[in-house]
Amino acid sequence: MEASDGAAVKVEPDPEAAAVYVRLSGRPVARTRTVRGSQSDAAIDYAADGSVVGVELLGVSQGIDLRGVPEPKEVERLLHGLGLRVQAAAKARAG
Repeated sequence: MEASDGAAVKVEPDPEAAAVYVRLSGRPVARTRTVRGSQSDAAIDYAADGSVVGVELLGVSQGIDLRGVPEPKEVERLLHGLGLRVQAAAKARAG
């Protein structure tokens, strides 16, 4: 699967840290925003143009809360492919 910039979309699990990084773009990271969820936290990386580069989900062993996460449907689809449980699915919203 490819991101809009032609880079491969990747899911990078880190079982030791109970974290998953979902890379949605090959662009360099310009800033990061943290989103606190009821089940898990997320760090969202943005490019200089405001597009989403990737999403790091922390505490995924307890289930994943995607509220406030950009590209929630795509992230949820990729996580299900890893067998990870989404506790709170996000409402559809633009990235």
